[in-house]
Amino acid sequence: MVSTALAPARTRWPRAGLAAVLVLSAVGYGWGSWDLGFGYPYYSAAVDSMSRDWTAFVFGSVDPLGVVTVDKPPMALWVQVLCTRLLGFHGWVLILPQVLEGVAAVGLLYLAVRRWQGERVALLAAAILAATPVVVAVNRDNMPDPLMLLLLVGAAWALTRALDGEERRWMALSAALLGCAFTTKMVQAWLILPAIAVAYLVGSSSGARAKAWTAGLFALVLAATSFWWVVLVDLWPSPKPFIGSSADGTARDLVFGYNGFGRIFGQDFAAAASYAEDHGKSFYQSDPGIGRLFGTSLGGQASWLLPLALAAVGTVLVLVCAGRRPPRKELAGWVLWGGWLLVCAAVFSFMRGIWLLYYTAQLAPAIAALSAAAFAALWRLYRAGGRGWPLLPLTVAALGAWAWVLVRRDPAWNGWVAPVVAGATVLSVALLGVGRTASRARTAGLATGLAAVLAAPLTWSAATTIGYSAGLPMLPAAGPVTLQTDYLAPDVRDDFRHLLGGWGARDFRAVAGKLDEPSAALLSYAERGAGAAKVTLAVETADAAAPFILAAHRGIVGMAGFTGRDAAPSPERLREWIDRGEVAHVLLLPDRSRYEFVRSRCRPVPPSESGASSGVGDLYRCGP
Repeated sequence: MVSTALAPARTRWPRAGLAAVLVLSAVGYGWGSWDLGFGYPYYSAAVDSMSRDWTAFVFGSVDPLGVVTVDKPPMALWVQVLCTRLLGFHGWVLILPQVLEGVAAVGLLYLAVRRWQGERVALLAAAILAATPVVVAVNRDNMPDPLMLLLLVGAAWALTRALDGEERRWMALSAALLGCAFTTKMVQAWLILPAIAVAYLVGSSSGARAKAWTAGLFALVLAATSFWWVVLVDLWPSPKPFIGSSADGTARDLVFGYNGFGRIFGQDFAAAASYAEDHGKSFYQSDPGIGRLFGTSLGGQASWLLPLALAAVGTVLVLVCAGRRPPRKELAGWVLWGGWLLVCAAVFSFMRGIWLLYYTAQLAPAIAALSAAAFAALWRLYRAGGRGWPLLPLTVAALGAWAWVLVRRDPAWNGWVAPVVAGATVLSVALLGVGRTASRARTAGLATGLAAVLAAPLTWSAATTIGYSAGLPMLPAAGPVTLQTDYLAPDVRDDFRHLLGGWGARDFRAVAGKLDEPSAALLSYAERGAGAAKVTLAVETADAAAPFILAAHRGIVGMAGFTGRDAAPSPERLREWIDRGEVAHVLLLPDRSRYEFVRSRCRPVPPSESGASSGVGDLYRCGP
């Protein structure tokens, strides 16, 4: 796996190829974005609220009155707010920054890998990242992940620049980008920190003292850029928004609890206790274990080339242990991308807290870089003609077989690609065999092999682009719906598959965040009768309040946060608001509520009076 030429002379065709990859990425991520509605309404409502009030902007408040924040830091939402301020509040405007961030991540990966393995390998890595199905799905949604991925790839690129000189400047930039990624999704972003740190120590040519100074600067910049928002919101004087999904309303608890140790060891914190357990395996999507990333629901998201990437890292480890250490900067590249992959894969495989399948998008840059480098190394071994030449056709055969397995998990969904993969794999192996004596067959064999291993993920990605979805707006996923529902009980499986949409997902997404007729009637009733009350309608759970916030012209409050367990407001505080006449109406969950006192304190509004249906919730009028 050790290369002998890290940076071949630049030619025009890789640049043209990169331009083509970037254009196709933009099309893949952005096509039909005008039909995707408001994406995940929970975050869209926060963007709307943050654009109305500066305090809501700083905190990332779901509602314009600043009662409770989203369950993440607001950096990704800040970008979306700025876009809506420039272009207006539209669904496609919320998706636009995601598309641009996804394309930029592809370009930055190219730049990072080019310094490590040269232009051709970099181009292949960029193409693999762009074509990864879960990456396409994530970049077509308004989740924080596209910005986090861009910042993480940017941090890796800055590291590669540092190894070429001006270490302190570029390592400071790497730390700043990693810190911004932390302010986007907290501890998840720091999973690549060990890889960056070790890669710098391995790849730097500086002395021990210079490395120590640079490492100290890196740590200071990382701490400042990671925790400034946490410190700001916790020191902000009251009254201030409750930090959603925290146990005590503080950002520091969100870091170490719900979005920290709780994700790894289980949600054992008061505000988020047993959320995943309450929702069952539909929010885990799989069971923790060494095979999780290859399982039914996850295998087709990002693992098409994962076996090759893991094998490449293992081979390099064996070679290093055997004393065949590659050049300094090349070894640093293997440490960077290999460490990124191993740490993220280990955490994602065994974490026991809330687990969502689109987290696997974080594996994609490392898989792309390592797989592209492995293909290049195998090509060199093949052309060298020694005993290692069979490794390339064997690898193509193995990856083709793995793609066949993934596609055949639901042969009714684009099953035609399985025989295509099989045929291309057989042809590639044959051409590579013939190529031992006929040089013209070599390049054709390699090209056919790459087509064989990329045909299936490209098909899944293309289906996602043209409107198929296997996940809710809050759970972006590629591939067939059946693979995301086979673990459900048979009596609810069909209903859940209908909810996910499949080929009808575009119609489903187009109305995401928009009130249906009964809910719109309820909101109209509440607005007519709100009088001078500051809160027109308080809706139990911030998630359920999101469509009302997007549609309302007056104050809407989302109570109890995203999990339904936040003390925001506490029952005592809500009682005070009602007694002061600040709350006109309250909409409670129909089955159970943490605000049960409302049922006796306020007057129930029958659906015949509000125009709502019984399924919307239980509406109460608390004003005169």
